[in-house]
Amino acid sequence: MCTVEWTPLVSTIVGAAVALGGTVLAHRIRSRDESGRELRGERRQGYLDFIVALDGAHGALRDVANSDEPDRRHAAARAVSVNDVYEAREKFLLSANPAVITPGEKAFMRLIEVRKAIGDGARLGTPDYHEPYHGFAKALWDLRRAIREDLGGSTLTPADLDKKSWDGRDDCAVCQRGLRAAAAATSDG
Repeated sequence: MCTVEWTPLVSTIVGAAVALGGTVLAHRIRSRDESGRELRGERRQGYLDFIVALDGAHGALRDVANSDEPDRRHAAARAVSVNDVYEAREKFLLSANPAVITPGEKAFMRLIEVRKAIGDGARLGTPDYHEPYHGFAKALWDLRRAIREDLGGSTLTPADLDKKSWDGRDDCAVCQRGLRAAAAATSDG
């Protein structure tokens, strides 16, 4: 009768199974980490594209507000669409974390308010433009801050950028002139 020593054979099989299991586990962890990095990269790019589109559209809207364009409503709408705001917004909505979507939508809606004011005839240096503009400025900063938080960045304050507030009203000559005029009218009356 032949006696077979099973211990080395079983040890070899168990060792191979452990090694194979470790390799599979390491591959899964590496794949998950790579997927997470890709998702974060896509999210970061979506955030950046949306912010740049909003800012570019606002710059184009300022040009319309400062022009003698006869069809201001159409020119204002074109200023938003040629800057790919709608496309960037869709990508943003698909990739953004929920905590960033709300500030993103608020910034978008405030931009639309600026577009409407300009389409209705608001000129650059008037209160009709500045009222929606300052709402947009604050909403854009709220979005930037939410994005920074989502990406692990430190919190910003207006003072970090040598500002008094996120909406910029305190530094705005048009708004300050309006406040002084209102105060003078109140003191005269």
